[in-house]
Amino acid sequence: MKLKYLNPSFILLLLIMELILNQTISSQELKHKRRNIGTNMIEEYSVLKSNKDIREGPYKLIIDKFICQIGSYKNNLRSGTWQIFYSKDTLELEYNYDTNELIYFNKKYYLSKDDSTLCKPIYLGGYMYFFHAVINSIDPKQLQCGNGLLIVSFDVDSSGIPSKFLLRLSSGCNDLDIESVRSIRIVATSNFKYMPAKKDGKPFTYNMYYPLYVSQFTH
Repeated sequence: MKLKYLNPSFILLLLIMELILNQTISSQELKHKRRNIGTNMIEEYSVLKSNKDIREGPYKLIIDKFICQIGSYKNNLRSGTWQIFYSKDTLELEYNYDTNELIYFNKKYYLSKDDSTLCKPIYLGGYMYFFHAVINSIDPKQLQCGNGLLIVSFDVDSSGIPSKFLLRLSSGCNDLDIESVRSIRIVATSNFKYMPAKKDGKPFTYNMYYPLYVSQFTH
C-alpha cells in the first residue's frame, strides 16, 4: 500500500512509534559509569556501549559529598547548560556550551572588592574543582614536606589563555614547590577554559595569585 493512501492519523502514530523506538535503542546503547578521579572526587556519566571513550548524556561531579558540577555531553563534548556549585547550596556559575555564553556568575567570588567594574578571570570548572584537581595532581610523596603557605602566580590573557606560571612564595620544600607549580599549570591549561578578566566590559590580561596552604595537603 502506498503511503499517500494511508490515514494521516495512522502516519502520525507510525512516526511517534518510530521516535519512541529510536529513543529506546539510543538509551540501550549507553552504559552508566561511576569512577573516582582523586581524593573525594567522583564522576558519574554515561558512555556509548559501542565506544566506551565517547561520553554521551548527563554528567555529574561529586566533591566532598556535594554535587559540584551538573551538565551533559554530546559526542564527547560538553553540551547545553552546565551548573557549577561552590558548595552544596551556593551556585557559582552557569555556562551554555552550545552558545558559548556565560549565563550567570556569583559576583561574590569574581567582582573586585575595590572596583565593581572589574571582573576577575572565571575558570569554568569552578573554584572547588580547581582546588581539588590541583591537590590530586601533586605527587603524594611530596605532600608531607614543607610548611606554611606557598603562592603561585600566572597570567590569564585577554583571550583566556593562562601562561607564565611562577612561584612567588616558597613552602620551604623545593620538591613541593616544583610539584605545586606543575600541578597548577596542568589544571589551569587543561579540561576547562578561562573567561578573561574584564574592566568596564573589556577583556584584559590579569595576573592571578593562587595561594596554597601546605597544611591542607596533609589531611
